[in-house]
Amino acid sequence: MGLKDSFGFGDDTPGGGGGSVNSVTGLNTDNTDPVNPIVKIAVDGSTITGSGTTIDPLVSSGGADEKVKCTATDTTPGYLLNDKITAGAGILFGFNNPGANENMVISALGDTTLYNGNSSIGSGRKATLTDTLTWSGGSVRRDTNNVNIIEVTQESDFGIPVGGIITLVNETIYLIHGQVTCSSSLRVSTDDIAIVGSDRNIDKLIYSGTGTFIVIQEVNFSMRNVCLSATNSASQVLSASNYTSGNYNFGRLKTISIVDCQFRNCFNVMQVIGFDLVDILNTLFWYIEAPSVGLQFQDTSKIEITSCEFIRWFDETSITPPTGSPTPSGYATASMIELLANGVDNAGFGAINISSSIIHPNQTQNGIDIDALSTTLFGTISSTAFINLGLSTGKVFLPELSGLPNYSANETLTFDVFANQGLLNSTSGIVSTVQGNTTDTTLSAGVPSIVEITSATAQAFVRFDLDTSTGIATYTGSKQIYVSIHVSCTFEKQDKGSDDYTFYIGLNGSVISGSALTIPDLDDTIGSISLVYGTLLNQNNTIELFVSSAGGDDMLVNQYSLLIRE
Repeated sequence: MGLKDSFGFGDDTPGGGGGSVNSVTGLNTDNTDPVNPIVKIAVDGSTITGSGTTIDPLVSSGGADEKVKCTATDTTPGYLLNDKITAGAGILFGFNNPGANENMVISALGDTTLYNGNSSIGSGRKATLTDTLTWSGGSVRRDTNNVNIIEVTQESDFGIPVGGIITLVNETIYLIHGQVTCSSSLRVSTDDIAIVGSDRNIDKLIYSGTGTFIVIQEVNFSMRNVCLSATNSASQVLSASNYTSGNYNFGRLKTISIVDCQFRNCFNVMQVIGFDLVDILNTLFWYIEAPSVGLQFQDTSKIEITSCEFIRWFDETSITPPTGSPTPSGYATASMIELLANGVDNAGFGAINISSSIIHPNQTQNGIDIDALSTTLFGTISSTAFINLGLSTGKVFLPELSGLPNYSANETLTFDVFANQGLLNSTSGIVSTVQGNTTDTTLSAGVPSIVEITSATAQAFVRFDLDTSTGIATYTGSKQIYVSIHVSCTFEKQDKGSDDYTFYIGLNGSVISGSALTIPDLDDTIGSISLVYGTLLNQNNTIELFVSSAGGDDMLVNQYSLLIRE
């Protein structure tokens, strides 16, 4: 047996078994252990070391280094591992144990929770940064200073509907981006929820369902820079309730704020019951087809409507047809602003301020409609343009009396209405007359008496009542006012002798001394006088005409006119 055969390499001749060893340079069996001798053999410049029946892998004995390929098709092998590995973005290579049992360390640059460079998150995935900032389904979520901020780009960002209702989360700002269509109702039943957009012409919530879209229940709520629309004629954009019988202020402790919004292309608009304050500022209400509900309020403690527009309550598409001339149609039939009758506790309205707005009802619509069974403690309507163009049976203001605003009705007594275009001021006053009186005024010497008459007629009056049997005028308004009083009359003395007569204006049954006008030594049987005076009036104060005679002669006042004006 040859040396090659003894090591199992086989024959290198054709047909020989095994591999081929071209040369053997040496054989060493210098181990003293006869059982496990060390065998070392050099083959073609490389050494194979064996121990017993085990042969270690081939180790270079000084020849060229072996190179590494990444794959079988790699065209450029390398000597070192790190030559064939390249660090990507955010990756750092390092080595442990240099010059010894080395190993490579692969680590991320910086905080391992941050992305360095561009990347993508697959559909349906969520990424969160330090528990405060989250991207989910294309929506950004953030929790900062105990307030949740949710970007709304689709209805599901509001939450999951249960029975067609999505309950919004408390202390959350919902940021509306672009046009979002919702088929579910949004319930606001926990405090401090806001719906906010960036531009009311771009950021829109469009409700496609029936019933009420946004329902506010006993909580604070605000909305800003959003357009609200509805496509179903059986819909209402908003309803809100904050009222509890028996509680302080009837439980009206919450507020609603609507700022820089627009209600456009919708049907019924909103109904609010209770609340301490409803503040609507710089908001458009237009292209509305409300069949029954405009802006309705009941028992609201305070209402402020400032710098708003109520115009074009008809179908907007009717004036932008594909062909032909635009003709408005689909007119709303509801009142624009309606103060409803008091509720079960007769709470009524505390203070109402409507100012710096434009109100333009059309056809059968009413601008402001105040129910006869409502009460208001303090009301102000000022600096607002009321436009009556296009009205048929509708009114710019109700109630009316003889075609004019009735500020003497119980429901309007407390309203100040001033400096408006198209609406008379609520200036208090009365004009009354007595014609052809035949009733003498019986006098005692030096004692003033109220002039006696047969009957008087109120020619015009605002917040005054007239007792037609006495000619006494009563101020019915609720606020204190300063008035000027003008009286003129003609009279006849009855004794045909010489006597001094003095006329006075009376307040609450007593003469006002500063108003006295004396006509001395009246020889003529017929005379006339004119009195002018000014005084403060409070609710239910009365104004009368008095006369006295120095000698006690009776007097007949046959013509009598009274003008009182705030």
